[in-house]
Amino acid sequence: GYLNSPVPVGATNTWLDGIDCTSGSNCWAVGGARFSPSDLRPMIIRWNGTGWAVTPPPASVTGVLQDVSCASATSCVAVGQAILRWNGSTWSAAAIPLPATASNGQLFAVSCPSTTQCWAVGEFNVGSTSRRLILRGNGSTWTIVSTPVPPNTDQSDAYGVSCATTTSCVVVGEAEDAGG
Repeated sequence: GYLNSPVPVGATNTWLDGIDCTSGSNCWAVGGARFSPSDLRPMIIRWNGTGWAVTPPPASVTGVLQDVSCASATSCVAVGQAILRWNGSTWSAAAIPLPATASNGQLFAVSCPSTTQCWAVGEFNVGSTSRRLILRGNGSTWTIVSTPVPPNTDQSDAYGVSCATTTSCVVVGEAEDAGG
């Protein structure tokens, strides 16, 4: 059936973009909560088998979350305008590593086939041009993974990732030439 999600206190608008479940009694959903026109924060809710509850993100994190992936009930990663890691009791935040030429970046999807391996994908901007961003996490740090770009590509983005195992992942996205 349809269930209403809880709303963080003071939020005027909320939405959810990603969900992952490790069992029928452990699910995480992520998205965003607007508190004012200039105050946008991550929204994180958890299903315990009987109901949903808001779980506060780290206070230092702003922006929205796009996706979440859990390798176990005590190991989840959420991505968006930051990277958050669940250790079984709290969420902690990490900055998104970006190339030196990047002005900003964000992540759209994450897949964690194990507690020591996650892949996250998105984009970073150089001027007005977006470039594909692929990151690999080992449970404590994230590194940029260099990938080939199709010839004559003006812009490229990665929007989704799915890992069946620690050695088998697929990334999808788009590549655009100068003509569109």
